[in-house]
Amino acid sequence: MKHEKLMRVTQKLDEDSYIFTIPGKFPEAYHKTISELQRRKAYNIAIEKACTLLQRVVKSERKSRDDFNAKYGDYLPVSI
Repeated sequence: MKHEKLMRVTQKLDEDSYIFTIPGKFPEAYHKTISELQRRKAYNIAIEKACTLLQRVVKSERKSRDDFNAKYGDYLPVSI
């Protein structure tokens, strides 16, 4: 059992060690990853703001329609 676990760990290390075969790419990949995470965070913040704004617009529109229907709904066809 211990031998199998040791073999799996050794195999995993062998698989992951490829990053050391191209040492010049690792720092670049690290910095690009940091940049990508910052980009994704900015995107998520922008989407959250857009969703909040859209929710406010939808709520306002719903209120306007409800107010209109309350005031004039009895005099108009149901399809409106």
